[in-house]
Amino acid sequence: MKLVPLSLMEDYNLQPRFKDSPHFKDFWTKGNGKQLIDFSGAELSFKDFEKFAPFFYHVDELGDEVVKDVYFTKKYTEASREIEQYIRNGVSENDEVPKV
Repeated sequence: MKLVPLSLMEDYNLQPRFKDSPHFKDFWTKGNGKQLIDFSGAELSFKDFEKFAPFFYHVDELGDEVVKDVYFTKKYTEASREIEQYIRNGVSENDEVPKV
């Protein structure tokens, strides 16, 4: 997959290709997508798709580095527990977190 810089996204029109397909609907109504919605309390809609489509390629590089550092240096269950704690409770300046 080729990443497109955000500066070029203004001219790039993403389309939700699979939004009407059974596998896509099942993902969000029965599968992992439903679990993510239930966990996060998110409300999903394609109403403002064009407005938010440029963020499709937006990533949290610092967050990704922290996740890699945690998972590459600890056992899977320990790393998952730590990341979940960060997600649920946030991170304060006093927490010991990986240095990136």
